[in-house]
Amino acid sequence: MQLGLGTLLSTVTLLTVLITAALVYLPRYLTATRNISDTVCELDRQISSQVASEIERLFLSAQGSVQALRTVLFQRVISSTDAAKREFLFLAHLESDPSLT
Repeated sequence: MQLGLGTLLSTVTLLTVLITAALVYLPRYLTATRNISDTVCELDRQISSQVASEIERLFLSAQGSVQALRTVLFQRVISSTDAAKREFLFLAHLESDPSLT
């Protein structure tokens, strides 16, 4: 069975276009996939770092408030048995630091 010259040229042209498209598309696709993966990993790392620093800041703030309350109670500025003054002191410390509330 013989192919006509037009059919042969059309087939060769179609194959050339498909191979060229594949040679252009595949490297771009692989590069884009790799870049997306790298970007996601970098964003995850940055988010984790920021969350860790925010949690550390909150704990340091809470520790500072605990130290201040401990100092007030140990210096006997107010009596630890006076519930009304103690409640006022604790509430004042909670309200002074919005991150604790």
